[in-house]
Amino acid sequence: MKTSFTLFSERNLLIALAFFFVLPIQAQNTNDVQESSILEVVSKVFEGINTHDGDLIRSVMAPSAILFSSSMLNEIPRANMSTAEQFAEGVSDPDQGFIERMFETEVRIREGIATVWAQYDFHINKRFSHCGVDTFSLIRSAEGWKIVSLIYTVENEGCPERPALED
Repeated sequence: MKTSFTLFSERNLLIALAFFFVLPIQAQNTNDVQESSILEVVSKVFEGINTHDGDLIRSVMAPSAILFSSSMLNEIPRANMSTAEQFAEGVSDPDQGFIERMFETEVRIREGIATVWAQYDFHINKRFSHCGVDTFSLIRSAEGWKIVSLIYTVENEGCPERPALED
């Protein structure tokens, strides 16, 4: 009598292979959905700046969110801090004519936290002012992703050439 031991039948092997190939695809799809949700939140900050809508900015920031800017003045590093409320108030004045554009985003996600690193350029009344890097820290809450901090550089030199503003 011939005995044969098979760890996997052909059917079970196909099921196992499908599981190992489909699971990473599903994880990637979940990550893509989260990344899209995170970028949508960050994009609302830019939309709020460009449309002078402080309420839109408030809607995506945690009430206790803080902002820091890093710049150089006469080769001396400067750091300024503001609250989310001060930031939302500051961009609400339509006479300021602020336009900020985001480029080259990089999103990192782990469990309920995320970061977005993005280059930007900033214009006042359609005139180039400066460029830099924005770094957003987000946390997932019951209400969705919320920005808990925004740290950005203000750079007046070495800015990459970007497309002209549309009229």
